[in-house]
Formats: sequence, structure tokens, C-alpha cells
Amino acid sequence: MDSRIEYWNSEASKFDTIYYEDGRVKGWLNRLLRIDMEGRYIFTLNSANLDSRPHILEIGCGTGVHSRGFLENGASTVTGVDFSSEMLKIAAARLKEYEGSIKLVEGDFMKLEFGHEFDVVTALGVFDYIADPQSFMKKAMSLTNRYFIASFPRSGTLRSYIRSIRLGLRGCPVYFYSEAQLRSMASECGAVIEKYEIIGQLHCMVFAPKGTPN
Repeated sequence: MDSRIEYWNSEASKFDTIYYEDGRVKGWLNRLLRIDMEGRYIFTLNSANLDSRPHILEIGCGTGVHSRGFLENGASTVTGVDFSSEMLKIAAARLKEYEGSIKLVEGDFMKLEFGHEFDVVTALGVFDYIADPQSFMKKAMSLTNRYFIASFPRSGTLRSYIRSIRLGLRGCPVYFYSEAQLRSMASECGAVIEKYEIIGQLHCMVFAPKGTPN
């Protein structure tokens, strides 16, 4: 089994305790330590134009906290993809009331076929674990007709070194990015950066296909 799958299956129940149902991080200490996790979620809610009732593909949907938030705030449908069966079990229970508007898919995003485009594609906390981020971004961009919204852990921070060691010891490689690297990746993938913010330890970006009307 892929070491990433083993890691996230083992983390599923623990990871879910971080959040309230509305996507906020629980508790003042968690909020202080994980300000970037909540920040990327709010960034996405504010950037996805949910009032237009988009169809969303959420790559790395995990336990479904963000999927629920997207649906509660206006998304027409959400297709959630994750390679952790344990994460998806929790997501299915959380999203039971949205049957008909939610579809959960177990598998590796890079190996899946979708057959159609989505209005918005998201990948929050995903690029941390992608060895070939340019190919991943290229596929994500090919599936959106409006926006691709993603977060990327910043390179060169103290936390990046600590995470590299901690997760490496558990057999889960983690990757970090500079702003220059991300701008180069976007250009190579035919993407325009519509919005960019640094939130805590993260780069948060909204990409649009070149030629897409604003």
C-alpha cells in the first residue's frame, strides 16, 4: 500500500477532531497553531463565487468538512476525491443529508477520469504530498472552466524543516514551494494567477485558464 494512504488512514479520526462542522478550527490553541488551515478554507469560500451555485471538484476532500461548507454556502454539487478509505467513511457520515448533491470517489486523482469539467476545482493541503506538482496542476487546470484554488506550504520556514523530518520518519514525504516556483508552474500549465495571498505558512492561490473572462 502507498505510504501516503497508510499515513492518512491512520490519521483520519485524529484529523477530524481539528474542525467544527462549519470548517473553523476548534479551540483557541488549535486556532493559534493552525491559523493557516482555517485561513485557506476562508480564502477558498471567498474566492469560489459560491453565489453562482458552482459544481465543485474537491481533490483531497478528507473527512468532508470543506465539502459540507461548500454545499452550505451555495455550491450546487461537490465531487470529493480522496485516496484514504478511512477519511471517506467519515465524510460519508458527515454528508449524509446532502445525498444527491455530493459524490465521494476513492482513488488517486492522477489516475481517475471524470468525463466533464467543473466550475471550480480545489486542492487544499494536497500539494504538500505531491512529488510531481506540475503534472498535478496541469490535470487540475484541464478540469476547470473557471477557477482552480489551491494551497501550497511555503519553503524556507522553520515549520517546513520540522514537518520534513516528522513526516519523513513516518514514511510520508512532504514538499514545499517558493512563490517563484509556483508562478513558473502556473505559466507552464497555461494558468493565470487571479489571486494570491500568504496565509501563515501557506501560499494560497486562485488560478484561471488563460483566456477565461474575469
